[in-house]
Amino acid sequence: MTLPPSIPPRATSLLPRRRPIAVAVAAVAALGLVLTGCATDTGDSSASAPTTQVLTLASDITPWFDHDQIPSGGAGNQIWSAVYDTLLTTDADGEVVPNAAESFEINADNTMITLTLREGMSFTDGTAVDGDAVKANLDDFISGTHAEAGKLAGATVELIDERTVSVTVPQPTAGLAEYLTGAPGALVSPKTMNASTAATDPIGSGPYVLDQGDTTTGSRYSFTRNEDYWNADAFPYDSVVFKILADPTARNNALKSGQVDGGNVLLANAADVESAGVTLLEAYVTFAGLVIGDRDGQQVPALGDVRVRQAINMVFDREGIATGLYGGLAAPTTQVFSVDTPAYEATSDDRYEYDLAAAKKLMADAGYADGFQVTVPNVAGVTDLGNPLVVQQLGLLGITVTLESEDAQKAFPDLAQGRWPMAYMSIETGSNVKTVTDLVSASGWLNFKHTSDSELDSLIATFQSAQGEAQAEASREINDWLIDNAWFAPWVTTTSFYGLGEDVTALIAPGALLPRLASFAPAS
Repeated sequence: MTLPPSIPPRATSLLPRRRPIAVAVAAVAALGLVLTGCATDTGDSSASAPTTQVLTLASDITPWFDHDQIPSGGAGNQIWSAVYDTLLTTDADGEVVPNAAESFEINADNTMITLTLREGMSFTDGTAVDGDAVKANLDDFISGTHAEAGKLAGATVELIDERTVSVTVPQPTAGLAEYLTGAPGALVSPKTMNASTAATDPIGSGPYVLDQGDTTTGSRYSFTRNEDYWNADAFPYDSVVFKILADPTARNNALKSGQVDGGNVLLANAADVESAGVTLLEAYVTFAGLVIGDRDGQQVPALGDVRVRQAINMVFDREGIATGLYGGLAAPTTQVFSVDTPAYEATSDDRYEYDLAAAKKLMADAGYADGFQVTVPNVAGVTDLGNPLVVQQLGLLGITVTLESEDAQKAFPDLAQGRWPMAYMSIETGSNVKTVTDLVSASGWLNFKHTSDSELDSLIATFQSAQGEAQAEASREINDWLIDNAWFAPWVTTTSFYGLGEDVTALIAPGALLPRLASFAPAS
């Protein structure tokens, strides 16, 4: 496949204002590419309005309920949030707001957050949601094996009184509040937190309770209302059902027939689903392109030269990719920060124009006129879309790309451990905090080689200790540094879809990929 170097002028809109989905998907199909990826339950899908307050959603993954496994984002979070409350949450604008903690305060240098709990809350086993319970949850997270435990590494938790708890971290951390909206802030009954039944019989203080009699592990998870929940009015449904539909076709059919009220939709299926009357919500928090992990040249010396990494950026025609590979349902970008964050700057997306001659000159200046060899992971259903383009375009610079086959279950842990020097990926970034924490910081799991740089470290330190506009400015400086030093070679910001049936409404907040459970409501 060859993408044209000359394309029409770019639209002025910040986000990809899409063509009709049928046209866009047809453009993708014409390239011979197959994308794969990661209702009101009344029994009568023909009903024009819900007759009972039951919300039925499709999920492409089986949920985790163990305290040391629950994820902060994605479909997993959408399910466990039915039973586990969090200390803080985010509102419709993506801002962190009180939740189980009725108020919170962060000190001037972002090293301590103090939380005051609401009165009278309890877990569904009768245990009080008090300072002792919150401290037990935080201590268990900090000292446990959770993949996100590093967010609060070295933190100490102090019980100030029965309703007040403080968390102190050893260095400034901009995400202190944001972290507590996800897994680090989840509240599990201390009595069952580490019990053998925790994975199948979760006990929380959230809006719903798992209905064991109507649940089939790996297939269907049913939740009934927690009548004692402090904020029950925010959840209008008497029960919520999650159907595990990993197969995209099964998920689409369930959406189109009204068997489910919501579920994620792949790009290749969007036109079909929308034509059946399903409303599509759109999110722009994912970038696709190359993560160049070996920035110090440990495995491939050439990648340690910034000129080589810049040349790699210049050999991808982002406009052509957005149009040809994604059918117009993407926007060209050179940035890993999401478009709805303060770090994002629209003018920076023109920093690496497609220029093969200039790219070859950079390669020659760096001493690699004849190219080099590099191995990247080839994961069925994950890298199918991008890897052919990686092989083709890097080949124009004399770079020989070897595709090493691996299954997804092993590939992602191996990526995080630095097995490959670079990889094509589609990554959900979200907020500035998430991007800096996961992709940029030396401890970030997507910083494969845990690369650091003194100048970047200084910028990160400023970001972590700042607040408000000062923090936003620091994030922009980090963004500029990453583009200049070509740590990544992003191609596009992609459009992600979530389908809604006619009987429900929901929204996707800025920085999120899916609607939060609390955002669902019956259509008027």
